[in-house]
Amino acid sequence: MLLPESMSRVLIVGNRARIESTIDALYELGKAHLIDYIDDGDPGFSIGKSLPNAPLASDRLVRLRAMGKELAVEEARLPEPVSAEEVRRAIDANEVEQLEKRVWSIVDARNDAAQRISELESLKSSLQPLTGLPLSLEEYRGYESLTVLAGTVRSDPSEHLEGLDHELFHSDETNAVAVFVPRGAKDEALQALSKAGFQEIQVPSGEGTPAEMIEDIDSQLSELYAKRDEADEALQELKEEKLSFLLASEEELSIENDMASTPLRVATSDHSFAMDLWVPTAEVEEFREQMLEKSDELLHIDVLETRGRDLHEGEEHGERFAMPPSKSSNGPVGKSYEFFVNLVSTPRYQESDPSIMIAFTWPLFFGLMVGDIGYALIFIVLGWVLMNKAKAPALKALSTQAFFGGIWAFIFGMFLFGELLGMHFATDYTSDITTTWEGIIAYFVAGFTMPDTIMSLTINMGKFSDVTTFLKLAVYLGIGHLFFAFLIGFLNVKRQHGAAMAVYEKASFLMVLTGLVLVAYPLTEYLLADAALEGVLTAMVAVGALLVVVGGALAFRVEGIAAILEIPAVFGNIMSYTRLTAVALSKAGIALAFNHMAIFLLYLGVGGIVGLGVGFIVFMIGHILVFMLCILSAGLQGIRLHYVEMMSKFFVGGGTPYRPMAVNRFNTKAMEKEVN
Repeated sequence: MLLPESMSRVLIVGNRARIESTIDALYELGKAHLIDYIDDGDPGFSIGKSLPNAPLASDRLVRLRAMGKELAVEEARLPEPVSAEEVRRAIDANEVEQLEKRVWSIVDARNDAAQRISELESLKSSLQPLTGLPLSLEEYRGYESLTVLAGTVRSDPSEHLEGLDHELFHSDETNAVAVFVPRGAKDEALQALSKAGFQEIQVPSGEGTPAEMIEDIDSQLSELYAKRDEADEALQELKEEKLSFLLASEEELSIENDMASTPLRVATSDHSFAMDLWVPTAEVEEFREQMLEKSDELLHIDVLETRGRDLHEGEEHGERFAMPPSKSSNGPVGKSYEFFVNLVSTPRYQESDPSIMIAFTWPLFFGLMVGDIGYALIFIVLGWVLMNKAKAPALKALSTQAFFGGIWAFIFGMFLFGELLGMHFATDYTSDITTTWEGIIAYFVAGFTMPDTIMSLTINMGKFSDVTTFLKLAVYLGIGHLFFAFLIGFLNVKRQHGAAMAVYEKASFLMVLTGLVLVAYPLTEYLLADAALEGVLTAMVAVGALLVVVGGALAFRVEGIAAILEIPAVFGNIMSYTRLTAVALSKAGIALAFNHMAIFLLYLGVGGIVGLGVGFIVFMIGHILVFMLCILSAGLQGIRLHYVEMMSKFFVGGGTPYRPMAVNRFNTKAMEKEVN
């Protein structure tokens, strides 16, 4: 468990004319986290104005992103970065504006075609039912004394129109009707037609029959589809041609826009500027020297403080400076697990980052729940491949968990359970479960026994026959997990509020946890193992009960009645770890069932090619399902134990991520001036 890096607050003051060169230097060094200036009435100071190049950079950036959306350009990294200098020359030569003209001319043509297609398809849809009627389009209009009602019906409307002066045309094929009635009888006709489910159609203007008009529409649509497809192809070709420029120029303009907008976060007066920064304490002296060197010692740079971990220390400096940013240093593996912590919240500067503990115990829990060499090897290979290929942080984090979880699954599967694809190497305990690799191989190779060199490596614990032992193991792991969580909480509170508060808030629950364990162990021995509740066991109960009472009393001083209600919750937290056993048993049970069906019911029961083929299919499908269960159940339950049981004991979150002003390039290569 590592604390975020220590931070020092630095003040830089300089002539306003040097603000741009100062920003360039800060971005080049990439070490300073800028504290946004809040205009709260400081005499003579106000929020600065963006640099002159900001409006153009921002405008071009908006244009590029709009083009990227039309071209369906996704955020990606180029195989080979482009020279930033070349990209800058192209941008300065108005390449963005020229490309925009090309893109929008094609997009406009495509949109015009698409709009016309929509109109014609709507027209065709309204004409389609009328093709079943023997009327031309001209015959639906032009009458002084008649009203024509055209539409579709669900049933024959003849009986509903009886007694009404009318002429009816009805198509059973398209359910279309055209009813000619005197102009004054329109409402009465509509009321009658409604009983047959009449839906009116607005007959379009035109000449000829609906079928002839549809034929003409189809001809127009064919041409429009071709134009639309041609535009889509042109956009795709343009995307392929300009993809490197689009990604590289967006990166270049984003950097320029960020730098040009930095004065909006800085305090300025008529003649000077002032910046407040957080810099890692380990780098602050080097940072100061480098900034003075780059500014020819024309900047005034003060290291105002090195912030401690006491929360009250931050409160003394006001809201703006209360919380330094959190910069974690968890190493390459721990860094991947920062992703899962940040899904909850960013660790505060004053508290321990749980990433390292999660990086160790989540794969361990996952491995215990999987506990099978076969699935472990798949997780290890899949995790390794994705770890080295994944670019997205989420996928990289998940693949890291799969890799290390697979290693633990192999360790448990080999040395604890002796299990491969749901079957033990051999059975050396009394059990009704006889499906083992030794038995299967012996079916084909008479007299085969699993070599002692293999069996000597494994404890060969049965998940079903030794379920009591498995449950105890899960509970012991939970006790250890919770103990470390409360211990970390104790250290956090001690740093933030002092030793006394740490005793009341966290040491109290360490005592409760220890007391509950001391009470529960003798009682379980008495109830389940028929042990006599005397001697050492009685002493354990007495000491445990005393610890629970004392711990509850200490917690009561700061938490009141909530502390008393929390004591049963601690016991519930311990029991929650039995899910490690439950998931392992469910996985093993499903694998066992599919193995039994594939081997005994199909291969041995049905026999022949059919039994072998169907048995193999059932075997593969079953283990694919079990593998998916391992991902979903073992993965989710493992991280749940960390989010709910562990982190709730010490993690508060709500920190500010450390985001130094820096030039981060992925699709462009730095220009010479940006190289240290």
